[in-house]
Amino acid sequence: MLSIKQAVKTGMRQFGFEIQRLPRSLAPGQVSVGLDPYHDLRRFAGANARPVIFDVGANVGQSVEQIRTYFDHPVIHAFEPSPDTFKTLRAATEGIPDLTLNNVALGRHAGIADFAENSESVLSSFLEFGPDSWGTVTGKIPVAVATLDEYCAERGVERIDALKLDTQGFEMEVLRGGDNLLRQGRIGAVFMEITFSRMYMGLPRLDEIYRFMTERELYLVAFYDFRYQNNRVGWCDALFVRRN
Repeated sequence: MLSIKQAVKTGMRQFGFEIQRLPRSLAPGQVSVGLDPYHDLRRFAGANARPVIFDVGANVGQSVEQIRTYFDHPVIHAFEPSPDTFKTLRAATEGIPDLTLNNVALGRHAGIADFAENSESVLSSFLEFGPDSWGTVTGKIPVAVATLDEYCAERGVERIDALKLDTQGFEMEVLRGGDNLLRQGRIGAVFMEITFSRMYMGLPRLDEIYRFMTERELYLVAFYDFRYQNNRVGWCDALFVRRN
């Protein structure tokens, strides 16, 4: 009988994927990958003295706080498109050094796009809400959208040590807007939410995300924090890192 690990590997191979263990050395007592995503993110992307971290979908500052807890002297670029949520983010992070706040979204193309505000701010999205979503759409507002490539070029950002994405189904659009950075190997790690349920319409499939990442030399480390809806996986987080 196959073990769980063997069964997972066999199942992934049927779809043309191969899961490999990344080389690493663990100190005595050190936690292995897969338990604490920010711990793993620091281990794989925190070698620089002042790591550059992009927090895309910063909401009211929860992830800014996490980043500052795990990284020493991080340089953070945070993005939040909702004007009201951005006000809360700005108030919550006032006085934090090396933090650049941006009241814009990131996407595949620069411009203006309609953003659906939800009564639950963490669910606001550019995508149409699906049957598994909750909260109430309070309105659609036009917001500015930039691309990751253009933003970094304009500000002279040479590398991103860690790119955190929590954009309610819009993660692949953000990544496509940073394709030059990805293909040039200038993004070291991507920590992103992956949604499986019908929370939004037009969500990318897991195999699309996996193929996109591996074609750009970013490989899966682990999945984290599985959440369930209707007796099946609703969403989780995933960490991809560059092999080198």
